[in-house]
Amino acid sequence: MIQAGMLGPETDPAELAKRAFVHLDSVTDEWIEKTEVKKVAGGQILLLRDATTVASVIESKVDDFCCLRLMTN
Repeated sequence: MIQAGMLGPETDPAELAKRAFVHLDSVTDEWIEKTEVKKVAGGQILLLRDATTVASVIESKVDDFCCLRLMTN
């Protein structure tokens, strides 16, 4: 994030992590480890491919194409 310019070069990542997350007594990640995530056919996010594929998606003229929304926002 520092290299991308989202954080200043003087930012201490370890200190930021300490301040960014609050640990609450008796609240654990146990529930999430037991949660089953259902898979939806066709619901996966496509990985960006080579430039030719990306260009063809952008030029596809499909108004509600998930990848087009991701790449143009």
